[in-house]
Amino acid sequence: MAYSRFTAAQLDTESGTVSVSGPFEFGPNEPRTEVEFFHFVIVQGDEFVSGDGQSRGDGNWSGTADAGNLDDGPAQGFGVAVLVRQPQETPPPGSPPAVQTFTWSEPIEITA
Repeated sequence: MAYSRFTAAQLDTESGTVSVSGPFEFGPNEPRTEVEFFHFVIVQGDEFVSGDGQSRGDGNWSGTADAGNLDDGPAQGFGVAVLVRQPQETPPPGSPPAVQTFTWSEPIEITA
């Protein structure tokens, strides 16, 4: 089963962006899986921003978004990934891969 979280949320006041990152890992016996899409939302009080991310190919993901009115301090992060998995067993010819979504949410600390 896929596992992810947010390990960093960094404001860049010069560019007006927020960068996030975290691990994205699979169990040892999982079928070959491609991560096709990452999307995240950060909520802080009544402010929220959303952005896209990408797999870095090393078991981690990262993404950026326009920081809007976010400030350093506590926030809530939400993430979603679209996974394309090959069947575990040898599929009959023409069998499509399985498409799954994976979501996570956790409190994060935005740093400046």
